[in-house]
Amino acid sequence: MNDQIFDYYNIHDFLLAVSGPARVIFAKEFIFFKVDKFNKEPDLILKCCAGSFMTKVLRGTEESIKLPLETGDKELLYNPQAPALSLIAYVESLLNWPDKSIIHASAVTKDNKVYLFTGKENSGKTSAALNLIKRGFSYLSDDWSVIGGGKIYPFPKTIHIYSYNLSDTQLAKRIFNYRLFFYRLFFVAYDGVRRRSKIRLLNVVMDKYRPYFEVPLNIMFPDGKVGSPNNIVKVYYLQRQVCAEPMVIKDITATDLARRMSHYTFYEKGQLLYKEYARYVERTSIVNPIIEQRLQNDFNIMLYAFEGAELYRLVVPYNYDLFNVAEYSSLLRLEMNATPLRALARIC
Repeated sequence: MNDQIFDYYNIHDFLLAVSGPARVIFAKEFIFFKVDKFNKEPDLILKCCAGSFMTKVLRGTEESIKLPLETGDKELLYNPQAPALSLIAYVESLLNWPDKSIIHASAVTKDNKVYLFTGKENSGKTSAALNLIKRGFSYLSDDWSVIGGGKIYPFPKTIHIYSYNLSDTQLAKRIFNYRLFFYRLFFVAYDGVRRRSKIRLLNVVMDKYRPYFEVPLNIMFPDGKVGSPNNIVKVYYLQRQVCAEPMVIKDITATDLARRMSHYTFYEKGQLLYKEYARYVERTSIVNPIIEQRLQNDFNIMLYAFEGAELYRLVVPYNYDLFNVAEYSSLLRLEMNATPLRALARIC
């Protein structure tokens, strides 16, 4: 890997090497996975190189990267001006295991059991998980989770806090301290403009780039802990609808949920990668079997996990904050002696 200085990350046996300016943001977001060195070749190398590449990470700019789209290629090259958050998004879309997948979900664990909250963006996954963390559950992941073999693996990064997460005054003060008043004014103004705007393009942009803050777990919950890989016992598929109060409904199947979330993950996490991959195939007529099989593999991994868990739809009213629900354990039907269905079948 030439004479550049690299940092190394072992993300559940996916080996990542990072050089250049991106080392700063990756050290912040992936510190949980940082290691001194590898005993084998990395699966992905993020390398800083001068020059211009095919993929423009910001439309209309010269900031660019080269994606490893060819079979056997392991290098993602970027020029020094490429935005760090875009690099993280591309790297996460390239995480690939034979027995694991990325899923759009937040997860917590307690008593060796995992509770998974999945759904579309802005459905309340983070608030749902934070409510249980403040009740003593251990943190596994926020927004994106690693799933495989019926388990959720820790994927701890900074927690993304939006305006609707700040309704808890104690938590908000812990995050922002004396700056809380000014941030609340900003969010009130932002939300007011969004509600009143009748300009469709403005609304799309404001929803896509909704401001948020990246907060470490120990700032939000000084006693919070990162949990260990454990079996999924309950999955909650969050949906925002017009209703009076939150409802938990047991009417979704493993196949239905696996199909929904494998495709949503494919679109939300991989849309940038697959767009460039489609251009690559059109240009070269060469396919990458790993990328081609990704959607089906993700579906199979999610289906296996969901077949061994209890599945619910968690229907939440618009503008309703799950973080402050008082009778939360009752709402989620959390029996702490619950046993994974697959383990229960073995017992029987």
